[in-house]
Amino acid sequence: MPYKDKEKQKEYFAKYHSKNRDKRNKQSAKYHAEHKEELREQSKRYRLKYQEEIKIRKTKYNLEHKEEIKNYKKEYALTHKGKIKEKNRKYRLANKDKMKERGGKYRLTHKEEIKEYKAKYHLDHQQEIKEKRIKYYLTHKAESKEQTTKYHSDHREEIKKQTKEYRAKNRAEKKWCDAKYYLAHKQEIQEYVAKYRLSHQQEINKRCKERRLENTLLRFSINLRSRTYHAFKRMKLNKPTKTETLLGADFETVMRHIESQFIFGMEWANYGKWHIDHKIPLAKAKTEKQLIKLCHFTNLQPLWEEENLSKGNKTNHVIKEIKFG
Repeated sequence: MPYKDKEKQKEYFAKYHSKNRDKRNKQSAKYHAEHKEELREQSKRYRLKYQEEIKIRKTKYNLEHKEEIKNYKKEYALTHKGKIKEKNRKYRLANKDKMKERGGKYRLTHKEEIKEYKAKYHLDHQQEIKEKRIKYYLTHKAESKEQTTKYHSDHREEIKKQTKEYRAKNRAEKKWCDAKYYLAHKQEIQEYVAKYRLSHQQEINKRCKERRLENTLLRFSINLRSRTYHAFKRMKLNKPTKTETLLGADFETVMRHIESQFIFGMEWANYGKWHIDHKIPLAKAKTEKQLIKLCHFTNLQPLWEEENLSKGNKTNHVIKEIKFG
């Protein structure tokens, strides 16, 4: 040793290292390259032996140099973006299952924390996220479409359930957003709908038919809406308001009213063998006011198909004398 005094010795080594930095770096790099595996094993053994001690020392250092470490990491990430990205990509590919398992465990234990962070991030970076999505979609259009189709096909019921729940919770907001979007893209939407209907007519008809058969309320409401619309159209009038308003009750109430008049053999399962009949036919109305009065649900009754067809537009009632509650 050149000095017995520790401080002088420290000073000497500092000067020496500064003066011979490049030389020592080359020597060190050469030694590391030649003894790579040996040094790796040695380091591994040391870490295992002094695991707790290293952990304590590391935690202590991180707490004492928190801001310094944060700034260094930030700076390093900015200057080595490509390198980090490539390294992470390679690691993910090599440790797919491991990462999936670890991510799953973390998500389960930090559910609320993740939810809050995501919500905050989306609010703070709304425009940036929107631009990124558009950019990605434009460059991966076919791939995105294929992935979306596959996902929807594999998770049809799950998506259906989630959509239903979301709409129920956010009915007013959804309605406002849809109206806003429609006004901003009216022409575009109308053109798309017309084009889609022309190219998917058979598919739409089949789907509508299936839905009507599965859902009695839907079938019932469609039939009443159609009947009311054509009655006004026949008189060259526009339907003044919604069918439910003209009926004076919602469709569920009207269904119960019809059901209360069922005779033996009638049930919703054989709806079609019997018809919804207007006691005083809508065709008897001479003015808009009379037609609106005849649309009221108390003018409805169930009639067997043959009876309804033979009845036609016949009635002995005088419209002006009819009073609906």
